[in-house]
Amino acid sequence: MDENLEDLSPVQDDFLADFANLMGDDSYKIKYLSADIAADSAVIKDNELYYQGKHIPMSEIPAYIAMREEQHKDQLAAQKKEADKHAKGLEGQLKESASEKKALLGRVKELEPFEPKDLDKAAIDTFDAVDNHLRLADNILRAFAFKTDDLSDDAVARINSILNRMKDRVEMFDQNWTAQLTGDE
Repeated sequence: MDENLEDLSPVQDDFLADFANLMGDDSYKIKYLSADIAADSAVIKDNELYYQGKHIPMSEIPAYIAMREEQHKDQLAAQKKEADKHAKGLEGQLKESASEKKALLGRVKELEPFEPKDLDKAAIDTFDAVDNHLRLADNILRAFAFKTDDLSDDAVARINSILNRMKDRVEMFDQNWTAQLTGDE
């Protein structure tokens, strides 16, 4: 079957060229007519052309083809406009992403001096352990923070004692840490 269609290809080309000469139009413009026939929006019946149910006399076929060519150009222009709109949107997103990336890289550069590069693994592990203990203490203290009416005076005194010791230790650590950073030992 495919071989038979291939045999018809030169005949089809000849027909399109002859039809174009008959109509006084370029053969490439006939593609609008054949596309409409293939899409069932145009039909040739009883040697007459009907486009979307309307009769088109043979003498008006060149005008029909010109109208379809203009419609096709309008469709292409609308598609191009839509594609350009999407391209501009993507361009804006790319610029925004580049700005965000630049800002993040700048922030990373700002934070690099604070990275604990000089501390050994044991010191980092120790600070992580202290941080975990402080989180645990914070959670325990929060559990009691709103239930002071239910606590005995002894329990309140013990919690206050723990808080004061924690404040003292944090203050002492802060002073030592600041002195180390500034060189004011």
